[in-house]
Amino acid sequence: DGQHLVLNNNSAGEFIVFTPATRQSVRLKHPGGLAAALSPQGTWLATSSYRSRDLRLWSLPDGKLLRTLIKGETVMQLIADSHGRRLLCNLGKELRSFSTDDWQELPVPPLARAHGLVLSPDGRYL
Repeated sequence: DGQHLVLNNNSAGEFIVFTPATRQSVRLKHPGGLAAALSPQGTWLATSSYRSRDLRLWSLPDGKLLRTLIKGETVMQLIADSHGRRLLCNLGKELRSFSTDDWQELPVPPLARAHGLVLSPDGRYL
């Protein structure tokens, strides 16, 4: 979002959200951190872990765990669209998408295998 820096400190088992302007940081415990996506507004952060094999959603700036969106699966990559309306999750063997309004899963086209994803700035092309 241009206001925050997200760091993965695997040795401590946490993600750190640092705000340079205020020098404030929030530490989010998620051992085995793999991927993270910050909302464009800086109000939530999604994190994944290879150790716990889940996808967690955190509120910012308070750092409260809001919910676990995916359990028992390793999420390799996360992308928040530029409007903050959708969270894309690359599980390697499939793609999953969630609406950020209610965190309900959205339909996506079948995916054979993906090793990396890029979303166009307007969110129309994957």
